[in-house]
Amino acid sequence: MEPLEPHSGRRRIGLIARLRDAAVDIRPLRESRDYRRLYLGAAVSFIGSQITFVAVPFQVFDLTGSSVAVGIIGLCELVPIAGLSLFGGAIADGVDRRRLLLVTETGLALCSVLLAGNSLARPPRLWVIYVLVSISAGLFAIGLPAIRSAAPRLLPQDQLAAAAALASIYGNVGFIAGPLIAGLTIEGAGVQGAYWADAATFIVSIAAVRAAAPIPPLPGVASPGPKAVLEGIKYLRGRKVLQGSSRWSSGGPGPCSRRWLQRSAGARVLSAFFMRLPRPVRLRPHSRAGGAGVFEGKGSRSTSPWCAGERRWPCSG
Repeated sequence: MEPLEPHSGRRRIGLIARLRDAAVDIRPLRESRDYRRLYLGAAVSFIGSQITFVAVPFQVFDLTGSSVAVGIIGLCELVPIAGLSLFGGAIADGVDRRRLLLVTETGLALCSVLLAGNSLARPPRLWVIYVLVSISAGLFAIGLPAIRSAAPRLLPQDQLAAAAALASIYGNVGFIAGPLIAGLTIEGAGVQGAYWADAATFIVSIAAVRAAAPIPPLPGVASPGPKAVLEGIKYLRGRKVLQGSSRWSSGGPGPCSRRWLQRSAGARVLSAFFMRLPRPVRLRPHSRAGGAGVFEGKGSRSTSPWCAGERRWPCSG
């Protein structure tokens, strides 16, 4: 057997070092018990939210056959998000973040249960779906700053970049797993089964948040209110990096950020418009859309919102 060349051993060590550098830093999960529990709750809850994200437009279209009715879902989400996002940050700064998350997660779970109950009615009430979607969006806008700002309170500064990478991982997994589970559940148990599956995920998220330690407000922080919101807006003036970051990330849950707002609001309105064009169109996802929902129209033989005559939902991700 020929001896190994010395350069071969060095190349192998170099490859192992590069692979180690490319691996995800899981120190936040390994070293912080509270962050680990909040991460688990947020990841499971996000997957459940993606299940409902598919189930709601599916049910609305199934009830009405109208793409405009689906577009109205986006407006129901956009209004509370735009109106409450700024106040959500002020509330998170002035109260115990853990308690705020418990309230918002419980409220979201209740909305999922009510959506499941409404789907059992004959026929399900469309206005109830719109109201519950609006309430869910408002709760999300209030709870989002609390979960986003928890990491700097629980982790040392040298682990914040790793925490952001871990958040993007569960976001990407949720974008894939949530719609996949939704499709299988709707096919097997109906749309009400998808809502119940979402409600079940909140059992895990609420238990995880309850097991975490309280995250009280910092001393000297102003109490929640319009004054605190105005102080935050003034702080952004002249800080272009922070302004760009806030515009990019507003309206989306953690790792979803800008994509969530694209898919939920403007995306559905635009898709509703294109599907009602008087001439035949072929719908295909726009290359810059965040997942699905924004479509371009091209000449085709079919005007149906169902793709190629198959019973597939064109706006789902």
